[in-house]
Amino acid sequence: MLRRPQLAVIATLLLAGAVLRPVVGLAPEPIAVAPQYARPAVTVYHALREPGYLVPVAHRMTAGRTSPETALAELLAGPQAGPDLAPVFAPGAELTRFERSGDRASVELAAGALEGTDPARAIDALVLTLTEFPEISSVNVSVDDVVVDAEGVPADGRVALTRPAPNPETPEAVAGGTELYFVYPGADRYLVPVTRATAADEREPGAAMEALLAGPREGSGLEPVLPDDVGIHSTRVEDGLATVDFDSHLVYAYRLSKANAMFVRRAVMATLTGLPGIDAGLIEIDGSRLLLYTCVNVTQEFPQARPWAINDEFYLTALDRDPAA
Repeated sequence: MLRRPQLAVIATLLLAGAVLRPVVGLAPEPIAVAPQYARPAVTVYHALREPGYLVPVAHRMTAGRTSPETALAELLAGPQAGPDLAPVFAPGAELTRFERSGDRASVELAAGALEGTDPARAIDALVLTLTEFPEISSVNVSVDDVVVDAEGVPADGRVALTRPAPNPETPEAVAGGTELYFVYPGADRYLVPVTRATAADEREPGAAMEALLAGPREGSGLEPVLPDDVGIHSTRVEDGLATVDFDSHLVYAYRLSKANAMFVRRAVMATLTGLPGIDAGLIEIDGSRLLLYTCVNVTQEFPQARPWAINDEFYLTALDRDPAA
């Protein structure tokens, strides 16, 4: 039997144009999506103009154009949409050579690619973009035939650059930590990965969800993806699946807060699947799997792999705006 608070939640959502129902047995058939939402994509790291965070943005491509070279071309061309996004390389930056040997990529950029830029941020964006491809684990970068290091300055010999910690919250986080996702509340809203320094034994779902609830550091320019009244009953891990059981306040967050359903789910799943040994995540509310239908989204509460698009260049501007904005 539903408790009175749960009935109140459901009544509120019905008035807002949403429908909840429990999931029994197997997951339902996937909801059909429009063709433009199902196109292949590459993930490219652009910069926010203020305060300069790197954000992953999925660029939708035609079939067959999802190679690392295509991702590099999109990165060098800069963002094509979004007033808050800025290029990280100089205008007109060109790729002159791209090669792969095993899991290492070698990138040669034309002279001037780093002029007038923050070179360390540009190199980070390049390495983050290429290591989104599972077949690439390290990158050699040179500019005008001069090898550069992670700071974008000339180096002696080849430098194998591995995936950096995105947007380290503190200097200690540069060495690695827990990757959390918070909201940048600009003209378009973006999910921003922030690396928080944590001990190795704290890089697990329970601690990560508590950190997500705690929100970003004060003065970061970011907002929490979960309201502070959301509670967590439990987290559990089995065979690479992390299940998080939230209380019913999460339902309010889906429709009535600035963190809408899609942002909540993407942030939770991206945070969970960024942890060691976690391949997929599952959200429960008060111990039950629910389906939430809204006018713009269907939350299918069954195991989800890492989101293919943290921020979708098309979908973000078309559908992810806060209904209350």
